Amino acid sequence: MGKRNIILLLTFVIFFIFILTGCSNKDNGEMSSVVFMYWTETPEEIIQYRRWLDEYTEDKEKKVQRMPTPIGGYEQKLLILFGAQNPPDLFFLTKERLPLYKDKGGLLPLDDYLKSEGFPFPDSQQYPELYGIDGKLYGIPINDHTVLVICSKTEKPEESWELLKFLLKKMGIF
Repeated sequence: MGKRNIILLLTFVIFFIFILTGCSNKDNGEMSSVVFMYWTETPEEIIQYRRWLDEYTEDKEKKVQRMPTPIGGYEQKLLILFGAQNPPDLFFLTKERLPLYKDKGGLLPLDDYLKSEGFPFPDSQQYPELYGIDGKLYGIPINDHTVLVICSKTEKPEESWELLKFLLKKMGIF
C-alpha cells in the first residue's frame, strides 16, 4: 500500500470517528438535552424556531439540542438516525409517514399525555383517523401535512412532552 493510500485511509477513519462522536446523544454528566429535529424551508423559519427555543431554554433547567434540517434531506437524515439507534426525541413527520415510523417502534402514543392536559384531540373522532394508527394518536398536527411526534425510544419522554406543549402554544395550536 502506497503512502498516499495510507494517508487517505487514515483521513477516512478519522472523519468517520468525528461523524460518529458528533452524532452521539449521550450525556457527559451534564444535564441532558431534548433533541428536536425539524425541517426548514426558509430562513424565516430557522429564525422563528431559534427564537422559540431560546425562550424555552431561558429556564436553565431546560436544554434543547437543535437539529434544523433542510426539507430536501430530512427523511434521509431521520432514517439514518433511526438506523444508528440515535433518533431525535421530538421531530416532524408527514402524516403519511406515521405508519413507517410506528412500525419501526419509533413513535410514542400521545393519548395519555393529551388527556392529562385536556387537549381536545383524543376525544375527537377526526384526529385518530388522520394522525393515529389502530385508534391511538401518534402525532399532533401543526398544519395540513405535518405532525409533531415524540420518539418512543427517548430517554426523556416528560421533557420531550414539555417542549412539544411549548411549541404547540407558540404555534397557536394549544
